[in-house]
Amino acid sequence: MPNWKTHLEISNKINKLYGFEGLDLKKFLFGSILPDINNAHVVEKVSVEIPNEITHFYKKDMPSYIIFYEKYKEQIDAKNPLFVGYVTHLYTDYTWNNAFYTKIDKDNYPETDRNTLRKMKWNDFAIFNNQFIENVIDVFMDEEIENVFKECQNIEEINVSKEDVNSAVNFLMRKEIYQGDMKFFSIEELEVLLDETVKRLS
Repeated sequence: MPNWKTHLEISNKINKLYGFEGLDLKKFLFGSILPDINNAHVVEKVSVEIPNEITHFYKKDMPSYIIFYEKYKEQIDAKNPLFVGYVTHLYTDYTWNNAFYTKIDKDNYPETDRNTLRKMKWNDFAIFNNQFIENVIDVFMDEEIENVFKECQNIEEINVSKEDVNSAVNFLMRKEIYQGDMKFFSIEELEVLLDETVKRLS
């Protein structure tokens, strides 16, 4: 759904509620991109590729963030920053995906055009992401990497290595601008969607 810099923007905004600092803040921000890492769509070379359906807890009859919460609620209720970041990512994806399909239905787009529309959505999300290009996760120190790696092992649906952690953080440091024009959403619509997501998560 939203690109990583946008996920970080949402997490930074709701951190006013949680007040994570230092390593906990790094883990919270890392958790907010963690579901995407094993999919190998953003960072292509990962230690293990896992389908999006697994890492994002897809199930037809229940939102993914609720499934994750029900399974890991002890960690989330205890404010474990990595797990709070993970559920934040899933809730954001759910909200933005729902906004996409609501707009399709509202504007009566034909079923046959949906793949084209998805590509347009991805384009728009990438352009919107440019606004938050400065969002990064501070580099993990060696002892911090060990800590993060161990916590990641407590989430059964992912399998990241220490190298994957570094690769994801380094990807964000590149600050690459996406070139293009908005095709489906407007910047204003996505700004409203971002604000609504932050309010619902706060």
